[in-house]
Amino acid sequence: MSTSKAAQLKGFFKRNGYYRIPDEKMREQLKAGYKKGYEVRLVAMDYKEYLSIRKLLKELGYSPGKAYAKGNRRIVPLYGRDNYKDFKELMTKTKMA
Repeated sequence: MSTSKAAQLKGFFKRNGYYRIPDEKMREQLKAGYKKGYEVRLVAMDYKEYLSIRKLLKELGYSPGKAYAKGNRRIVPLYGRDNYKDFKELMTKTKMA
């Protein structure tokens, strides 16, 4: 795994990325009615950043979900508990350049 690629990705994440995790109490109460899952969201300020983020994710072995607009930005999501855990571990281990 390339540390410079991970460091670049960490730069994007630290700027304005975030995690979405399910509320376990709600999940237990609502059972099948609660559809929220684990998600990492990376925010691209423009199209060039969007392409860079997707490329970095793919080069690091992730499969990003379909990007969507939020305001005038693009959100690049990573779905699933395993992706969430792996990504969080990568961000913890990676040092900024």
